[in-house]
Amino acid sequence: MVPKRKTITTHQMNDEELALVDEQNNCVLLLNNVGAAVWYLIDGNRSVDAICESIVQTLPVPNDRVKQDVESFVRELQAKHLVEFL
Repeated sequence: MVPKRKTITTHQMNDEELALVDEQNNCVLLLNNVGAAVWYLIDGNRSVDAICESIVQTLPVPNDRVKQDVESFVRELQAKHLVEFL
């Protein structure tokens, strides 16, 4: 599965949060630092597994937990029409 971000507006709210603003679907989603990192790794080239590998390299969290959380988050983004799969 290779997710790709849809073109939407982003706003860095502060050091801790990134806002995704999809005006077409009237959707605003606030992301923490980890969510923002995943968002920026979604580039249409990296698979979900590759995104997980990048996150595991920076966080002291077990691989299976990262995989579960990233897959869940990407599904949430897809449900909100913020990403699509290639």
